[in-house]
Amino acid sequence: MAYSASHAIICASLCHLVAPELKLSPEQANSLSLAALTMNVSMTRLQDDLAEQLNPLSDEQRLDVKAHADRSAQYLRELGVSDTAWLHAVAHHHDEDTQVGSLTHVLM
Repeated sequence: MAYSASHAIICASLCHLVAPELKLSPEQANSLSLAALTMNVSMTRLQDDLAEQLNPLSDEQRLDVKAHADRSAQYLRELGVSDTAWLHAVAHHHDEDTQVGSLTHVLM
């Protein structure tokens, strides 16, 4: 299995396991799991390549990694996703100033 796919499944599984401990509603838990599955959708091929790459990231790769959260959220919107919690968690899953306990914070 490709790294990006296995990473998404592991993240979604962990989110599913911690959701009850965080006292998330079923809707929040669903949004969180879906965000975990899709947060890197815009860089799956790059993520797979980077998992095998021995050299440091190139400048282009660094820019792609930096832009992937917003790009992933945009792809999801284009595909018809309208769940604002899901989209917000994807778009901000690398933000360092997220509120502890928020869906986005769990994805960090």
